Amino acid sequence: MSYKRKYRKGEHITSLDELVKQEFIYWHNKIYHRGWFMGWQLRMVHRCVGEKGFIYYAIRVGEEK
Repeated sequence: MSYKRKYRKGEHITSLDELVKQEFIYWHNKIYHRGWFMGWQLRMVHRCVGEKGFIYYAIRVGEEK
């Protein structure tokens, strides 16, 4: 039985932003779906920052520019 791989190992992911954009990643030469690396804590933060916009900068009063 012959099969073709659907993915190949790409370049190094260097940021959390890039990681959460991926559907599949390679880890120790194995491919994993995003469900594996998007634990509930990371998923919650990603949603609060990107999708929902619940998290804001805290600017000290008197330091506004």
